[in-house]
This record gives sequence, structure tokens and C-alpha cells, in this order.
Amino acid sequence: MKKIRHILLAMLFLVVVVLGYGWYQDQQRDEGNKTIEVTIKVDEEVIYTDSVQTDAARLGDLLAELKQQGELLLEVEESAYGRFITGMGKDQLYRQDTAAGRYWTYSSDNNATCVADGYCSGIDSLDIQDGDRFVFTLGQ
Repeated sequence: MKKIRHILLAMLFLVVVVLGYGWYQDQQRDEGNKTIEVTIKVDEEVIYTDSVQTDAARLGDLLAELKQQGELLLEVEESAYGRFITGMGKDQLYRQDTAAGRYWTYSSDNNATCVADGYCSGIDSLDIQDGDRFVFTLGQ
């Protein structure tokens, strides 16, 4: 009976440690007031550029926030890898054209993850930091 109690206490301790570590990791994200620079290009023509304030932790959350505020037009599709951009704009929605090979892509010259990986991951998994710059481009 004592062994079972010790095992249960050890398992409870392990659960508390794992949950505590997860909470700690969430607190370490750079959440809070962030200034993010967003630029949108269609065929190399800049149609939007602005520095925006956000508390969003991920790029997808920032884009959803900008859409909700009426700052940007945004269209996304769900996939097994998260949401991906199919349309974007300021005053007009520019949609991708798969038949013509025109897709939305984005890059950052200073986001730590994008720079380290050599590419930017999906919008739902990419953490953003204060001062990040993102360029969204519709083109081939």
C-alpha cells in the first residue's frame, strides 16, 4: 500500500512539473507591446506598409487581429499544417491564382526563426518578437 502511495505521489509530482514547465515556457514568450512592420507587395508594387502595435504571440494571430480591426483584408484556408494565406490587401483583396502560378509568400529579414531556418514557417507556428519586419508578396 505504501508503494502505491509513493508511486501516485511521484506521478502527481511529475504532472505538476510538466504543467509548471509548460506555463513557464508560455510566460517566456515575448508577449506584450510589440511593434511589427508589415509590408504587402503585389507584383513588386508596395500596396501597404505600416508599423502596427500588437500583443499577438504568433504571426497568424497578428494578421487575424489586423483583419478584425479593418486594417487589412485577409483570406486564409485551413490545411493540415495550419492556415495559409490565399488573399490579402488593404483596399482590395488580391487572391492567389494557382492556374497562373501566383501565390502569397512572406519573408522576414530579422525574425529570429525565419533567419535561423532560412525561411519563415507557417503563420500559426511562427512566433513574433518586437521589431520584426514581414513582407508579404503575391507573385510567381
